[in-house]
Amino acid sequence: MFNKFKISFFLQILFIIGVLLLSIIKIEDTDCWMHLSFGRLIWENKALPATEQFVYPSFGMPFSYSSWLFGVIYYLSYLLFSIPGIIILKASTITLAFFILLKDSLRPHKNLIISLLIMMLIVIITRHRFAERPETFMMIFLSFSIFSLNAYLYEKKKYIYWLPVIHMLWANCHSSINIMTVPFGAFIIGGLTHKYLNEKNIKIESVPSGEQIKTIIIVFILSFAASLISPYFIKQYFFGAQFLSDPWFKQEILELQSPEWYIKKWLFIGSGIVILTFLINWRNFSVINLLMIIPFAFLSFTAKRFLLLYAIVAGPIVIRNLSSFLRGKAWDKFTNTKIITAFTILWISGFTLIGIVKGTPFDGGRKIFGIGVEYKHVPEGALQYLDKNGIYGRVFNIYEWGGYIIWRDFPKRTVFVDPRGYLPAGLNEKINLAMGRPYLLDALENKYGFNVVLTGYPEVSTSIENIDMALLHPGWALVYWDDRALVYLRKDGKYKEIASRDIYNFIKPANGLNNLKNILQDKENRVKIIDELKRNIDVTNSQIGKIFLGYSYNEIGEYNKALNVFSELERTDNSRYLLQAYSGIAFSYEKLGDIKKAIEYYEKIMDQQKDAGVLYEIGRLYLELNDMKNSLKYLRKALDKDRDYLPVYPLILDIYRKQENSHEFDKLKKYYDELSARNAAMEYFQNGVNAYLNGRFEEALVEFSKAIEMNPMDAKSYSNMGYIYYDRGDMLNAFIYQKKAIEIDPKLANAHFGIAMIYKKHGDFLNEKKHLEEYLKLEPSGYYSRRAIEEIDILNNFLKKR
Repeated sequence: MFNKFKISFFLQILFIIGVLLLSIIKIEDTDCWMHLSFGRLIWENKALPATEQFVYPSFGMPFSYSSWLFGVIYYLSYLLFSIPGIIILKASTITLAFFILLKDSLRPHKNLIISLLIMMLIVIITRHRFAERPETFMMIFLSFSIFSLNAYLYEKKKYIYWLPVIHMLWANCHSSINIMTVPFGAFIIGGLTHKYLNEKNIKIESVPSGEQIKTIIIVFILSFAASLISPYFIKQYFFGAQFLSDPWFKQEILELQSPEWYIKKWLFIGSGIVILTFLINWRNFSVINLLMIIPFAFLSFTAKRFLLLYAIVAGPIVIRNLSSFLRGKAWDKFTNTKIITAFTILWISGFTLIGIVKGTPFDGGRKIFGIGVEYKHVPEGALQYLDKNGIYGRVFNIYEWGGYIIWRDFPKRTVFVDPRGYLPAGLNEKINLAMGRPYLLDALENKYGFNVVLTGYPEVSTSIENIDMALLHPGWALVYWDDRALVYLRKDGKYKEIASRDIYNFIKPANGLNNLKNILQDKENRVKIIDELKRNIDVTNSQIGKIFLGYSYNEIGEYNKALNVFSELERTDNSRYLLQAYSGIAFSYEKLGDIKKAIEYYEKIMDQQKDAGVLYEIGRLYLELNDMKNSLKYLRKALDKDRDYLPVYPLILDIYRKQENSHEFDKLKKYYDELSARNAAMEYFQNGVNAYLNGRFEEALVEFSKAIEMNPMDAKSYSNMGYIYYDRGDMLNAFIYQKKAIEIDPKLANAHFGIAMIYKKHGDFLNEKKHLEEYLKLEPSGYYSRRAIEEIDILNNFLKKR
């Protein structure tokens, strides 16, 4: 008996240590800095301010920060123990939450092995949410709420009387206080249902007495009353709803977006397992548990932030169902054998070790074990540049960096936005738009008077000439860039001397390597381009700068210099840029005549990423070695990967011709001719887009017309021509071209939006509404989808009155 107790104690301690270690993660979540900033503000002022202090467009608006107590607690941990204090507080909080969940999962059957195996899996699944956020406190509050209710139901323990205090703390730490109604609702409604079924002689495992239900109702009322003891009173219950009801937040904030299919797939599998545990435990079916889990299951499909809730609520319920099903069976005894105990030790230890070394699902490589700060997620280098040059004041920044700038630099710097997104109506929408619309950036600058634009890299790079995809405005100079951030100063503004001194005239890092290749064609500017890259590397040690420099050396025939640059990148083993370095090294070796070495480096890329372009390069190089067999093998693989990868066709057709394989030759030749025509059309299309974005409308029309001539089924070119005619006020041609685009491709969303605008001009509101609705089916998210929703609402109101 004593040995069994010791083993049980050891396993629980091992689990707690595992959770603690997996929770010791360097600070990488940018929201952390916002919470610390507000904690510092409140602590130093000994009160919540009346109006907004940090975000200058919101100056004068009422102060809004629903997690004020969390912020103060985190700031105090920083004040006492600096950065280690924050990380230890986070790790301790998460560990306590999982300890409570483990204890809850043991009621009433106390199957420790099942509990540990499943709870460790829940830890791994949810680790991507282990961050310095108020939801870590929510994990404790929610898990203790359910734990105390179960303890009262099964063992009449009195923890339940602590709930009003717990919920008062919850209401002041996080706006998720509204979900405290779910456990109470499940126990009250489910308990009454159990009581009714029991009276009908239907066996139910956990039937509360009338006195217990009455007590739970009273505690619920007291908890609700206590939760109103907050600066925000009842508003705290509805604080989160404003984000879920705002299309901008739901579409632009990652955690508020609906889970992608690869996540939903696992959600369906997980939900199937949950349902299965209810079915196999039908003899002891719990309505309470069912009512508890349904709301969280539903929420998990609506937004990614709710996946954590679903997991921590479902885990103990699944354990309870399985433990109930196994009770008294042979498997129940089997779970207590030495073999299973040893397996459990390996399970916990293995998951802990793998999680620390390799990471866990869904964390995107961001969860790094240790004490410290992952500065690669914040614009520290850019801010140091601004400090060095005495550039302070108002910054026009992107959403996620506002908190860090406030924490680091307030009051020397104030921000346009922070992670709350707390701005006057419609202003969140304009942040990203302003980066691509000079007139809008001018309007915001004139209204708010910022001197600096601090932005990140756009998701898509391009080779369009004369366009900086990070900031299209020609009046702003790129003066600093590293692997994370780009800084722009107004060319004729307050810091024009610095802008003139530090401007990058040629390099547009946000545009990628294709743009670099284009500008390197101008031989007169090659030295200046390389000088700009060297300057950047000297200042920032940018990995992107090194990739660009190595690529530039390759382009101008300085292959040994390119090898030196790329080899330095290879030694850093930075996985983000390593594959690009391998590609550059392979190209250099090929040009230096070492074909086998070039193949070796392309194969290194293949070990990590299967890509048609790399397969083509390997096939091409084997052809250089006169190894037709291996060449054909890799060229075929390239086509299997991407049938439309054009460069493969001339080589593979030549091989088939030499082999006199007329069947394969004829089959591929026919498709190659079609593909060549499409690609030629695509070149004209790209030229048209280039001209369009640079305001050369006549040239754009010519290029789009050539694209259509090469590929009469090019719906996008028709649609773009329709937009140009619309901009010029030629509604007849605009309509003709958009209509043709839709006839060719009824699923081309932009054409539906374009023709809707034309119908609006003509006052045909029914057809406008019809095409806007079609646009939303095809393009449910993004700026124009939100405009479409607004326009449809206006149309609905107008059409009702008509």
